[in-house]
Amino acid sequence: MMKKIILASVLLFSSLANALTIDTMYLVSDSRGNGVISLTNDLEQTNFVNTYVYELMTDEQGNIVRTQYAEENIDDWKLITTAPKLIIEPGVSKDIGIRALCDPERCARDKDLMFSIAFEPSPYFEEGESQQSFVTINYGYASLFVIPTTQPKISYTLTNQGDYLLAKNTGNTILNLVIDQCTSTVKNNCRITERLVAGRERQIKLPDHFKRNVVDVNIYNHDESYKNKQSLSLTK
Repeated sequence: MMKKIILASVLLFSSLANALTIDTMYLVSDSRGNGVISLTNDLEQTNFVNTYVYELMTDEQGNIVRTQYAEENIDDWKLITTAPKLIIEPGVSKDIGIRALCDPERCARDKDLMFSIAFEPSPYFEEGESQQSFVTINYGYASLFVIPTTQPKISYTLTNQGDYLLAKNTGNTILNLVIDQCTSTVKNNCRITERLVAGRERQIKLPDHFKRNVVDVNIYNHDESYKNKQSLSLTK
């Protein structure tokens, strides 16, 4: 079940609790490299939303390199959004289409294509409308959009370091790691899901009640065509 993620929009002179919401912060494309993200304006004020696209890559050290799509690099674009700018009225939801500009069979053959789709809201005022009572601080939010490779190679290492799990994805596709400490008697606050993009190494910090001599981790690829479970003993 998708959770709506708050795009924080703090109205300094309003006593009402308001939010602009996005329906997902992680989306995998269809087979053609396309997808849809929905935004809902729960504010009482009409909002103007800018959409930005960043292509994400990992360098040889496993760091994320972000390249913003702009007019000067338009020849290198691999996708577009159907609504770079949009106006959303109070109580209205609007869909933003994401469209691949190249065939995943060619462009995503060697590894996943990854993008950050960022949304930046601000109040929208009609001509002559007073802005004095709507002084705002707006914080945008971004969704991770993945076009999965057509030739997946699964390769990774996981170790239990006590306070954290050391996870390294040496394959070419994103992995979902589900740290599962649930039992027949413990069913709440016992499962953590983390995502590990290709080429990345991460230290996944464990809450105190997850720190054990043996930690169970379920590993999946984006469509769960790959599934595995590891019981990680504490590294001494």
